[in-house]
Amino acid sequence: MASTEPFLLSARLRAVYPTPPSPCPDVIDTRQVKFYVKAGGEGPAILSSIMAVLPGLYPPSTNNKITLANESTIIAPLSGYQYIPIETVQPANDRSLEPWTEPWTDCLAFRRHVTEVYASPIFKATAKAAQSFFRAIKDFVFGCPITLENAYNIYDYVSTLVHNQTHANRLPPTFIDQACKNALFSDTGLGGVGYLAGQMILCSILDALDPIPFNEGPLQSLLIETSYQPFISLFHMLGLTKEYPELAAMANFASALALEIRRGPGLELRDFLRIKSRTEVRTTSRRTTLLGTRRTSPLRSLCTNSR
Repeated sequence: MASTEPFLLSARLRAVYPTPPSPCPDVIDTRQVKFYVKAGGEGPAILSSIMAVLPGLYPPSTNNKITLANESTIIAPLSGYQYIPIETVQPANDRSLEPWTEPWTDCLAFRRHVTEVYASPIFKATAKAAQSFFRAIKDFVFGCPITLENAYNIYDYVSTLVHNQTHANRLPPTFIDQACKNALFSDTGLGGVGYLAGQMILCSILDALDPIPFNEGPLQSLLIETSYQPFISLFHMLGLTKEYPELAAMANFASALALEIRRGPGLELRDFLRIKSRTEVRTTSRRTTLLGTRRTSPLRSLCTNSR
């Protein structure tokens, strides 16, 4: 599943985003693309996913070849397989994809804020309301603290049980949705813990978006392969959940969020940003509204409002 679904997704993405123009047809110029891959936490599974995505986005091509001095032609192994460099992001070096780990958790202000959230009346009320579910789920979760503080790990654990035939037949049909609901608890406000993942990944996104309209380098595409937490956080930050409430929940593990830069029409000098999301592999992608608008939004608006 960790490889098959991403490969199916990449084939659909290729239909929308073909290989950028390069000297060799169907062969990617690796200077035009950059890949960030989360290496901490669920890193091994995410790395497997990106290895399945790359052949779908940039399939093997017999044009991936070189001509030697003796005029013989050498085609890359595996019928022209395209070897795309990827950059793994370790939390110790770059916290943009996993900001909730150390050293953030060693920050006194951060820990104080989390403690205040856990002590808040709404958190205590939510934890109390979830006790009946926690008691019922105990027989399906092993070696994992069954508390609201650890609800996201409970969801991760339970959501994988559906791939085990024994557990899938025993697991009540509502348990995954209940685990998801508990895992989505967060304090309100853009300064809340729940928005931390979105704020941090937005830094990498904006750094990539800024130079592209001005042709300040060869980069044409940035692909970030990460876990679902930044997805949920960004959907809330950008106001997408108001019109699409289903985006407030956990994203499918093979989901995609695309931010497209588009030139303005006619004499319009501004560049515009369009967001598309795909939360299920077998469904069509859809254009979503951005920052409460029903059209593409000026790129500068996103950059200014985000910062």
